[in-house]
Amino acid sequence: MSVDFLFIHVNEWAGVAAPDTIPISQGYGLAALRQAGHTGLILGDYQDRALAPAQVAAAMAERRPRVVGFSVYEENINRVRVWATFAKRLDPAVLVLLGGPQTTFMPAAALAQMPEVDLLCRGEGETVLLGLARALAEGTDLARAPGLCLRGADGSPVETGPAWGPESLDELPSPYLADCFDLAGKRRVILLSSRGCTSPCTFCYTTRASGHQVRFHSLDRVIAEMRHLVGQGITDFWFADPNFAHSRPRLEALLARISRELPPVSFWCQTRYNLVDPELLARLKAAGCHTLAFGLESADVEVLRRIRKGLDPGRMAQAIRDTQAAGIEVELFSLFGLPGESRAQAEATLDFVQANRVAVEGNSICQQLHIFFGTPIAEEPETHGVRPLPLTKPAYQSICRDFTTEAMDVRAMRQMGLFWRTCRTDFADKVASRRDLFEVAGFVTSHRQDLADRPEGELLLARIYLALEEYEAAATCLQGLVQRFPEHPAVRAFLARPLTAFVLGRRAVAAEGCRVIYDCRGFLDGEPVPETVSFFQEAL
Repeated sequence: MSVDFLFIHVNEWAGVAAPDTIPISQGYGLAALRQAGHTGLILGDYQDRALAPAQVAAAMAERRPRVVGFSVYEENINRVRVWATFAKRLDPAVLVLLGGPQTTFMPAAALAQMPEVDLLCRGEGETVLLGLARALAEGTDLARAPGLCLRGADGSPVETGPAWGPESLDELPSPYLADCFDLAGKRRVILLSSRGCTSPCTFCYTTRASGHQVRFHSLDRVIAEMRHLVGQGITDFWFADPNFAHSRPRLEALLARISRELPPVSFWCQTRYNLVDPELLARLKAAGCHTLAFGLESADVEVLRRIRKGLDPGRMAQAIRDTQAAGIEVELFSLFGLPGESRAQAEATLDFVQANRVAVEGNSICQQLHIFFGTPIAEEPETHGVRPLPLTKPAYQSICRDFTTEAMDVRAMRQMGLFWRTCRTDFADKVASRRDLFEVAGFVTSHRQDLADRPEGELLLARIYLALEEYEAAATCLQGLVQRFPEHPAVRAFLARPLTAFVLGRRAVAAEGCRVIYDCRGFLDGEPVPETVSFFQEAL
């Protein structure tokens, strides 16, 4: 007997063209179900393409699914609950299953607070889904299907035991080769060549969730998927492996095959800084790697020791330089609010990123530590010097960002977030192109007191005032910067460049049909200053 599954992927923060809207975990699960003779469909609820209730209603009316499944994260769980409630209203008999990282270690008590949810997935999705489908098809007790948390006859939660995936990932059918996704409009996709991690970091659940091991797809499988996707117009790949260079011999063989067997492609990947050297970086570049991400977390040795992150900031800096010299962009995963970290230590991480010429964009946009279920910090916060805020939270939500530490209070946490925000390249790009100037100025001025300990906010304001020809206000900003931050690299670099401040003394009105030509430019040491170069336009 075939069982039908309807999956809904909820991602309100990414547009449909982004690889983030590819529900890779649901795709693996759907591919496994189809291989076993079951059926299913994935619907997406995205930032620029909201899922309409009528679409869900139509799919449920047509397919009559036995299970509606969701991948759940801290940030989408409340919206998921709305969709789950809607599905239950359409068909009270349908089973609602929550999977994903938020449910792997979620307390069983959460079921009592989510009446619209029937099942929590407690292991690798493919194994859990196949066991669930088998039990439904055969009419057997769901309590005998591994990897589930469900309500017993008396309403109390029942855990059905662990559900581990196969040792070789190739036993799992490919969601891409099975065409589980609609890739229309996409040029970049998520790809997994391995799963798992062995690092002991206290802020992460990946090692525990993967059983402290790394498993691989074969090179033939990876190449087959890439070749299939290239045939569908995909040119860029996001390898989401936690550690792409875990096995160097395997990685070198993969890079050689990509270079030899595929047309030119590009890709993003991440690994540990101590696993790369100039030779491997050259191979990565030749195979199409355009961006390499490293896990920095903090640039302070003592903070790194507390979170069990074995990292030498000096060697990390050298790896960054080597990667940049190879022509590969660098991204740095970083966090603030780590156990025992003072604000000064947190600022040192921002200084490290800037000193190593890593753009504050993409995955280099630092965020406050999120304390999720399943991490050592979440299970013993007091031991790590973490103080959850006195908030009443439902059992299905983790501590997340609602905490202080022994070294940082709520204001210090807020300040660090603001410091990073003013350093992001999107603000700098807006000011340089004179777009949304009042939006950026409003942000800085509304947080001016919290931003006063660093120069980036005032530098943004100075640039904005110059662009708006508010020269007195710009001068006031610059004088303050010189007085308070005379040795800061960003201040010195800004003051070393030519500052342009001029107003046209004569204005005229062009008649209709005339061509107005502005031929104005200023020179410094024989070179034109870009800010002074003007262009022509035709009068209408």
